[in-house]
Amino acid sequence: MEYKIITTYCQKDLQGFYKAFVAGNKKYRVSKMICKIISTVSAIIFWCFAALLLIGICLPENTECLYMLIPSTIVIMLIGFIILFSGKRGFHSNDFWKAYEFKGEELTFHFSIEDFTVIGRYSETKIQYAGIHRLYEDDLRFYLFISPRVAYIVPKQDFGTGLAVFRENIEIAANLKVEHK
Repeated sequence: MEYKIITTYCQKDLQGFYKAFVAGNKKYRVSKMICKIISTVSAIIFWCFAALLLIGICLPENTECLYMLIPSTIVIMLIGFIILFSGKRGFHSNDFWKAYEFKGEELTFHFSIEDFTVIGRYSETKIQYAGIHRLYEDDLRFYLFISPRVAYIVPKQDFGTGLAVFRENIEIAANLKVEHK
């Protein structure tokens, strides 16, 4: 197995990495779901309280409190929306891309029978296939995880032909099955 891939990571590659990371991290998926549930329930509680205030406003004996309750009801409803949407915000690749310090830097991957080498502008890293922790594949990329949070991203577009053979060879070399999207 001899391959040479030259690539430059773009923002879409980092978005894909995030999805690959989440796909293999059950604890993260569960905690994300719990946060969404908590924010939804909290928002519903705020909206119910606002609805009760509106009902109280509509009662004929509360006309003197009308001007004070309407603004507070609107504020409580807005707080409910803020809580709902902040809990569902999720990942924004713009933040991750801004923090990525190697923008525009070309990476060269040399895949051989025993290992693969990643060459950047200032570094050269040789990794044994036994050091691959996890293999993941989506429609556009392969992710070679060397730890639970670190992966090398290999875009499929840079392969040309031989993609199926690469997949088979990397599974054999790393003694892992490629997880799919």
